Amino acid sequence: MRSPAAAAESPPPDVAETAGDSRDDARCVDALFQLEVLGGDWKVYRAGPGNERTYLNDRDRPAEIERLSRERDANCSDEPGVLAAQKRRARELFQALSPDRSRDGVWLADWVWVWRP
Repeated sequence: MRSPAAAAESPPPDVAETAGDSRDDARCVDALFQLEVLGGDWKVYRAGPGNERTYLNDRDRPAEIERLSRERDANCSDEPGVLAAQKRRARELFQALSPDRSRDGVWLADWVWVWRP
């Protein structure tokens, strides 16, 4: 057991610090981010060999959203504070890469969205 003086010298890490420590955390943030992208009206594609693009058809979008939802459910934290930090980081990533701030063909983990001015 740590003494009160030792505890005062090194405070426990906060939720935001511990949230980024696992591979599951990164997969959670990625899934939340991609769900945000696929929830929009953007055309998205996967990059293939060379400059080949495989566009996501509208009819396939629900299945992809379901796959990412399972990824989210499997990897996001059940702890409210950690989950809030994961959602915040996904939202910040989305805002940083949103179409009004980016160029055509921004790479996402699985999908690239196309923005035309």
